[in-house]
Amino acid sequence: MIANRAVQLEGMLAAQGIDESAPELIETLSRAVARADRKEGFGSVCQHYFYLRQQGVGREAALQQLKEARLARPGNRVLHG
Repeated sequence: MIANRAVQLEGMLAAQGIDESAPELIETLSRAVARADRKEGFGSVCQHYFYLRQQGVGREAALQQLKEARLARPGNRVLHG
């Protein structure tokens, strides 16, 4: 399912003129939101990433926004060191 969603996202991004491969998307998006207590599915992360990229947000900025959105959700603990 993850591979299928990544291929779908690759095609959606390509239609917007954005060149990112499915394997790269799997690795990058998984790393961006990786946490043991993660509740959202890969599909919802892909959708959020697509919307950001479609709006003209750059790759690194979009990944950062995904990380920040993940930490800001209610019930997520942010550890301060």
